[in-house]
Order: sequence, then C-alpha cells, then structure tokens
Amino acid sequence: MKNKFIIFTILIFTQSLFAVDEILQTNIEKHVKFLASDELGGRLTGSVEGEIAARYIATEFESYGLEPLKDGSFLEPFEFAAPPKIGEFNRFEIQDKNQKLVIQKDFVPISFSNNDIVESEIVFVGYGVKSDARNSYKNIKVKDKIVMVLRGLPYNFPDSLQSLAALHYKSSEAREQGAKGIIYVTGYHNIDVLSDLVRFRPYNKNKDNAISAISISQKVAESILKKSKKSLKKLEDSLEKGSNSFVIKKSKVIIQTDLIRKNNLASNVVGIVKGTTKPNEAILIGGHYDHLGFGHFSSLSPNHVGEVHNGADDNASGTAGVLELARYFAQNPTERSIIFMAFSGEEMGLLGSKAWLKNSSFAKEKISAMFNMDMIGRLEENKLIVNGVGTSEIWESELNSRSEEYKLKLFLTKDGSGPSDYSSFYEENIPVLSFFTGVHEDYHTFEDDTEKLNFEGQFRTLKFIGEMLEFAGNYENDIPFTKYKSNDPHSGIAKTGFRVYVGTIPDYSYEGNEGMKLSGAKSGGPADKAGMQKGDFIISFNKREVKNIYDFMYAIQDCKPNKTVPAQIKRDGKILDLQVTPINKKQ
Repeated sequence: MKNKFIIFTILIFTQSLFAVDEILQTNIEKHVKFLASDELGGRLTGSVEGEIAARYIATEFESYGLEPLKDGSFLEPFEFAAPPKIGEFNRFEIQDKNQKLVIQKDFVPISFSNNDIVESEIVFVGYGVKSDARNSYKNIKVKDKIVMVLRGLPYNFPDSLQSLAALHYKSSEAREQGAKGIIYVTGYHNIDVLSDLVRFRPYNKNKDNAISAISISQKVAESILKKSKKSLKKLEDSLEKGSNSFVIKKSKVIIQTDLIRKNNLASNVVGIVKGTTKPNEAILIGGHYDHLGFGHFSSLSPNHVGEVHNGADDNASGTAGVLELARYFAQNPTERSIIFMAFSGEEMGLLGSKAWLKNSSFAKEKISAMFNMDMIGRLEENKLIVNGVGTSEIWESELNSRSEEYKLKLFLTKDGSGPSDYSSFYEENIPVLSFFTGVHEDYHTFEDDTEKLNFEGQFRTLKFIGEMLEFAGNYENDIPFTKYKSNDPHSGIAKTGFRVYVGTIPDYSYEGNEGMKLSGAKSGGPADKAGMQKGDFIISFNKREVKNIYDFMYAIQDCKPNKTVPAQIKRDGKILDLQVTPINKKQ
C-alpha cells in the first residue's frame, strides 16, 4: 500500500501544472506536503525513504527541462559512514557469578564504543570528571582498568562545567587516564532519563572512541558493588560532598563490544539551467532534503524516538523552494547558468555539500556565488535572517533595496560560516547567502509538521530570494568575494559551556579518528594566529590527546583565558608544534 501511495503521488506531482510566468504558492505547498508526509519516513540520509525523496526531486527537475551535470543523471551519489548497529557478539560477564546477562536488559554497548574484548577489575570513580571543581581520579590509578562512572553530575556542580556530564567526555577522560573500558551507571537521583540503561543512539561521527564502553542496569551495578559492601544509593549520596573513588573488590569482568560499522550511499540531486550568455559561469542555489528519519540521532524529542520526524520546515521548506525556483528559471534563464541542488547528509555534518565540492560536476572556480535555503517555512513577524552578507561587497545594498516590496524585515549577519551547507562553499572562497526564517520550538522534534508552516510567508520569502538569484545571475561583472573578518574576535562562537574561545572550524564531514580535522580557522582568532589552517589535524591540545572533535572540546574545557597552551597538528604527514592562546569567551 505504501509503495502504491508513493508511485501514485509522484505520477500526479510530476504532471505539467501551470504556466511558468511566476512563482506559485500552491506548488510550494504541494512539494512540502509530499516530502514531509509520514510515508517519506523523515528522509534519513541513506534510507529507502531518502532515496524516494531524491528520485522525486530528480523527476521534477527533468519535467522542468533542467539538464543533469554528470553521467546523464540528476542523482550524484556519494559514500558516507553509516550510523553503527549493534552486532551479535556483545557480552558482559561477571567472572565469579554464574549469571547470564542479557543485552538491552542488563547491559548495552554505547554507540561510540570500540570493538574489543577487555578483562579487568572495576574501579569506581564517581562521576568520572577532572576539573577545578572536582577530580574523580585523584589518588586512584586506573591504567589498564575498567572504570565505573555515574551518569550526570552532582547537584552542586558549577553551571559553567555542565558539559562534563556528556558521555563522550567521561569516556575521553577515562581513556586519558589510561583506562581500557568504561561502564556507565544511572543513579537514583537522575530523574531526567527514561531508562537506567543508556539508550543506544547511532551516530555516524567518529568510528570509535578507542575505549570499550557499555551501560549497565542499576540491578547489575548493585550486585557488583555489593562485593565491597557498598550500595549505589549511598555512594550517590556521598558524592554530593566530594569524590569517592575505590577499587571494587572481586569485580573482575569481561566486556565484549561488537558494533557494525559500514559505509552507505546517498545522493545529492543536481540539475542545471544553462545561461544565455555566460553558460560556463554559474550561481548555485541549494537546500538539504534529508532529515532525522525516526529520530534515532539528533532528536530533541527523546520521548518520541522511533516516531517519524517529518522535518517540514527542516528542510522540506527549503527543498520546495529549490524545486519551485528551478521550475521558474527553467523558462526564465539568466545570463549565467543556475545550478539547482538538493543536498543529502546535511544533518550528519554537511556530508553532501562537502562530498560534492571534493568531486564537483561543475568547475568550482566558475561558481560565482552560492545561495542556501534552510528552514524558510516559518516566517514570523516578517523577520527573515540572511547569513553571509559580508562575503561579497555587493550583497547588503541589493538585499535591503528589495526587502520592502515583500514586507520583509531583514536581519543580516556577515559571516559565511555556519551550521548549514553554505559554509562548505564559503570555505572554498565562494560568496554565499543563506536564508532562514528562524529556530522554533519544533526544531528537530517529531512535531515539525506541514500544518505548522506559514506558506504565505514562504511564498513572499521565495519571491524575494528569486529576485536576488536573478540579480546574481545577470550581474555583469564578476561577483567579488570577501573573506569576512569580524572586528569582534568572538564572532561566530557557538553557545557552549566553555569559558574560552579558540576559533577553530571543524570539518564535520571527516569520519576518521586521526585527530580533529579543520575546515579552517576564524580569521584573526587564536587558532589562526597560531598558524592553524584548512586541512590540518589537531592531534594534541593542552597536553591532551585529540582523536576527534569531542576530545578537542574537552581539552578546551581545561584551558584558561589568555594562557598559552601547546598544540600539535599533523599537516601533510608532518607533525608541527604550535602555541595557542585561547581568549576569554564572550558571555
């Protein structure tokens, strides 16, 4: 029945609709309703439903008269590391007990665990943190041991250090201390979780954290602690006063972790309308069509994981915009060519745009500008955010001169770096503009549905974007690029719990564990001044090993403003020693 619905819908939607002398709100609504339907299953990158969405977009492109750029197909596949799955060879054994422990009931592997078999006694290290406020590893050695840590943090822990509650941090710190395994236990004070087992949440990032990691139930934890005449409840109470770390008696265990990690394929959808006089130059306009599937990663609705996350605003709205502008400009071409692109893999770290730029089907140096539409469906009070205005000197005046006609109140930001696909192009020194109607309470939840969208507002927004696209396509000179440099060194800082700013720009498409790969460094920031640049791998920071972005985040946690720290980077196979001086993070 599901397949019949999809085939029937595509046949109807791809028929000739209206004359193409204007952009039509009805078309926008039609595309969003299909892409954000339950039958499309949240359009997860690499999923069957994601492929159906890609083929729908490709069929639309073909019906408008666009041409493919590569191998006669609108679909341009790329390979990515798929989220891990639980394998069949996972076990947790308490050696002096004749007890069969059951996966998903008594224990579960953590999605960033490595695959290994480790055997050791257990060292209880409280909350497993090391900071000025508390050091769980003080006066205790855990080298080649398995540590047991409580999830969360004590009630009285400083707000500025709340990031230390993260599972990744505790694993990274345990590895830094020499442990070869970590066991997470949910305490009785931790009322914010649905289960005493950590939910297995598959992430595609970081193949493993170089340490075995599992979660065990409170019942199993109590049986282990009983050997030292301890109880989880009393230990948890005592940890409100300070650290309480010790070797658990007769606690030798075996942990075997088996996570299946494979590569998968997804597709960007790419079509071109040839320019009338400058066909070898192009403006690229795009938006990502992927979303969160059933919410198993990145969902902000933890109680609704397993339910479809339709992503009507994020980003069926932007994809509908790409389609309707493609339909219009196919019959109203500009002097330059216009490339229309629907990206996949954005939610997993800009994977599609990064992959396309590495193997672009159109010469990168001939892309005059890139426009991005990400979440343009919830216009409120006529406020439209436009990012990247500082990446070309011609943008601001042109935007402002057109906004009044569409009753839009523009909020302009100048930086070309940000959490969407336009950032990938800015890193290639291409002028960018990204259009966005703002974050809302349904962002990344199961409630981002079609009925919540303001289609009249999206219609006005899209006509405005279409005018800017027409301007860029017909601009008589080369569109000048500006590497935006803020007078505020804190420009672009994410809201984290860290007290310092370094100015690194991670390459979120990197899937290995050789260090944290950089897409660049903020101009004028500490990393830039230290000599870091695009393509570098940070392998050590502040005397802490860095294998991935999480290790780097927690290395920053230990830094103090204006205090120089050592760093090591790998560049072209060579290791370089640098000195970096983080600055005070703007509050």
